[in-house]
Amino acid sequence: MKPPRYLLREAVVKKILRHRERGRFLEIGYGQGQMLVTLAGMGFRGDGYDRSRPARRAAEDLLRSRGVTGITLLDELNDGAEYDYILFFEVLGYWQDPAREMARLGRRLKPGGAMIFSFSNQRSAGHAEKRTGEMQCYTRSQVIAMVEGGAGLVVDQCWNYGFPLTNMLKPVLDLFHRIRPRGGPEDREQEADNSGLAGRFLPVRLASLILNAVTISPFVVMQDLFRDSDLGTGYVVVAEKTGPRQGAAQDRPAGPAGTTTETGRRQ
Repeated sequence: MKPPRYLLREAVVKKILRHRERGRFLEIGYGQGQMLVTLAGMGFRGDGYDRSRPARRAAEDLLRSRGVTGITLLDELNDGAEYDYILFFEVLGYWQDPAREMARLGRRLKPGGAMIFSFSNQRSAGHAEKRTGEMQCYTRSQVIAMVEGGAGLVVDQCWNYGFPLTNMLKPVLDLFHRIRPRGGPEDREQEADNSGLAGRFLPVRLASLILNAVTISPFVVMQDLFRDSDLGTGYVVVAEKTGPRQGAAQDRPAGPAGTTTETGRRQ
């Protein structure tokens, strides 16, 4: 099941990619693998990396059940591989040094390629973010400065998404995480690794029964009216690597696995 916030974010990503050249992608922190299925259905091919073993098993099962081909789940990241697109959703807040990680990922983009990612709005930070590995939230200007400073990219679009639906659901999500039993500090990393599997939580599953891909469509239309605001709980950013595209990468092999960085978190 896809949580409501995921559906709203996915709608934005699909609009962004709809008219873009099909190429080879890397998704960092794919969680259950839902976006991998979406990308494959749109004609993209590529790789996924997530350091969480439960996420890897969930994604393998999902890809197999949907008969998806052209997607490789990597055991490690290859520093030498280049991509037309690099995507990561709700991952930025888990990195200790996000500017450095984005700069590293930016070097893997081909000229003319794009980095597409999401992050949580600082003004909507609450208990849910603290319970999922102490996830950090940012403002629009903070993230643009990171991207255009250290990463050497140019922000082309910054969509604010979720308003008003995710704002209305946020207190319920915070309450759920507040009353949910919690382990000690040693469990925080596991909480972060498993945050991409939040769709398995009972409240999220119940919400998904009501707010599915069909019933959420009015809210998809509504959030577009506020895409340039800061009212929603998250943002989707498109950052371009300047320079002419050197051919489509979709028919080129991804190459062998290489060195893993701290990159690789959550959807």
